[in-house]
Parts: sequence; C-alpha cells; structure tokens
Amino acid sequence: LANQEFKLEEEIDKSQSEFISNTSVRLSKDVASISALAPSIVKESHGDTFENGLKSLKKAVSKLAYLDKLTSSAISTPNIPVSLKTLADEVFVTYRPIALKSQINLKVDIDQKVQASVDPQGFKYILISVLDNAVKFTKPGGDIKVTIKDHNKKYALLRVQDTGAGIPKNKVESLFAPFSRGTDTLKFDYEGLGLDLYMDKLIAEQAGGNIALSSIEGAYTTVTVKLPKK
Repeated sequence: LANQEFKLEEEIDKSQSEFISNTSVRLSKDVASISALAPSIVKESHGDTFENGLKSLKKAVSKLAYLDKLTSSAISTPNIPVSLKTLADEVFVTYRPIALKSQINLKVDIDQKVQASVDPQGFKYILISVLDNAVKFTKPGGDIKVTIKDHNKKYALLRVQDTGAGIPKNKVESLFAPFSRGTDTLKFDYEGLGLDLYMDKLIAEQAGGNIALSSIEGAYTTVTVKLPKK
C-alpha cells in the first residue's frame, strides 16, 4: 500500500510538472502574439485596460516559467555566496515608490556584509512576492519592515514584517501549498494565482534553507526566510 501511494504521488508530481511546463510554453507563445498587436490596440478606446491586462499576463507567464524551472530542479545555487544587500537594493528601487504612493512606511534594516548561497533571481523573487503581499494588505499609514541579518554562523535571515490585515488562523498552515490563498476570492478581488508562498518555499528549500510565516488576523504578518551562507 505504501509503494502504491508513493507511485501515485510520483505520478501526480510528474503530471503537475508537465502541466506547468506545457502551460508556460503555450502562454509564452500567446503573450508574444498579443504583444505584437499591442502598439495598435493601446491607441484605441480602453487601450489602457488592454495594456494593464497584458502586463498582468506577462507577470503570470514569467512566474510559471520560473516555477517550471523550480519543479524540474533546473535552478542552480551559486558556489560563491551572493550579497543580499545588493540584490535587495535592486528590489527596493521598484518598491520604495510603490510604498510611498500607497502611503506605507517602508523601513529597511540590512547588514551590508551579509551573504548567502541562493539563486539571485530566486532571492529577489522571494522578496518581491512577500513585499507584494505586504503592500497589498497594509492600509495607508501602516508599516512594512525588511530586515536582513546574519542569523548565526550557518544562516542568513530575511524577515518582512507588516502591520496589515493578517491571515485567518485556519488558513495559515495551508498557505505554502500550491494555489492556496489567504483570502476568499469571492469576497476579495486581489490579484494572484496562489503560487507565491509555494514558490518561495521551493526556492528556500532548494538553496538549503527554509521559510516560515506567523500572522494574527487584523494585526500583522511576518515572513521569515533562513538561507545558508555556504
């Protein structure tokens, strides 16, 4: 029975990987075709709606393409640790204006010397996805704090804390599963495929680290990522 369950799990994982790969390739071709038509369409009425929709579609396709690499273990961890401050600063170039526009206080506390062995694109993906959610669920006047420090001799630590809406207790444990969401899609019109934390978990674990989340509904959410230094 155990062997049968193991084989079934392997088949499900294989089917999932094939679906992600096929969908990523198909959508990439569709986006390329649509993008070729974009210059003429955006000039028409409701062109801005089309342009925003195309941006969202491109973002989703990019996410699926990276997930395809993660599920096929095609992501390699560099032998030489990378500077987490350098990678984070690249992300903050985009998110400082977003936080300012949303009237959210973005606070940053980063050790300039901290390094970790992680795929650079993967680290930026984790930080972007966590900041996306923090901005999305934090009201004007709220705070988001990003801390990057040495945790101990073996690990570096990324922590993102917000004073946002928080997550219901009964949903916290399932958030790292694929297509899981912390909000009811019928009640809240928030963009997202429910893949962010699942992908964050894969990135952290493939690098040899881990990710954890704590939250109280109506108060805060904290995401903590530990990454190996070597």
